[in-house]
Amino acid sequence: MKRFIKLTITFSLVFLTVLYLIIESSEIIIKNSANFKLKPQTKYLVLGHSHPECAFNDSLINNLKNLAQTGESYYYTYFKTIKVLEQNPSIEIVFIEFTNNQIYELMNNWIWGNMYMDYRYPKYSPFMSLSDKFILIKNNPSGFINATSLAFEQNFKRIRKQNFNYSNWIGGYLFLKRYKTDSLLKSSKWIDYKQKQNIKLSELNLKYLTKIIDLCEQNNRKVVLIRSPLHSKSESYASENIYQELRTTHFSSNEFLDFSKFPANNSQFGDLEHLNYKGAKVFSNWFSNLLNS
Repeated sequence: MKRFIKLTITFSLVFLTVLYLIIESSEIIIKNSANFKLKPQTKYLVLGHSHPECAFNDSLINNLKNLAQTGESYYYTYFKTIKVLEQNPSIEIVFIEFTNNQIYELMNNWIWGNMYMDYRYPKYSPFMSLSDKFILIKNNPSGFINATSLAFEQNFKRIRKQNFNYSNWIGGYLFLKRYKTDSLLKSSKWIDYKQKQNIKLSELNLKYLTKIIDLCEQNNRKVVLIRSPLHSKSESYASENIYQELRTTHFSSNEFLDFSKFPANNSQFGDLEHLNYKGAKVFSNWFSNLLNS
């Protein structure tokens, strides 16, 4: 019986070692071959989640690339930024969305929640260190195992097809056709939000925002924090006092452009948080003029 147990343990260790080496080898190939190159004239980069994704129509803004993506936390944005800056020396200024909901503890779920990890970990696992991965293992071990299997499958397909182009897979402007603002305001679901006094923060998400800022500065890229347009009735403003205190306490040395009060009407918002394509057109043309001036 002891011999059987010993053989089982030995076999398991050998199997796990071989599996780890195969996964690690595939990630090394991806890491060395991945293409994050943008157009050579790209000078400005926009990063963040769905707010800037819907707001910055980069087809209307010269030399700017919008790489924001729905549901993306700073944790995953960090790995994307490493490769984009590494392969695009033309980038001069990095605009990083910093808005109210990005400070919430809810952002932790955007990092290691099953749905988010299954989607983002396979993209960025080749560019993550063991310490970065350990954060996911520690907080969601079963989810990490599943995400790892998805990552290996995705990496194997990339290698087999020799498809290492990431530049069109890591974010971009979202042409939003939604018109829900008026119905949301009329709905009984909407209330006049009062200032929240106790909001739990995502220390980890904020830590990775700092890492992105440090990365940009170490690579001689100017960093500008931005807040994309929000409807005046947005729930985000319920945390405004805490948000502003955090910004002035931790990020006061970083330039900040607040576009949250940009004068867009209801028909230019898809909902209370996002501009639709009409609002994005007005805002992007205005922002383009701002850059040119």
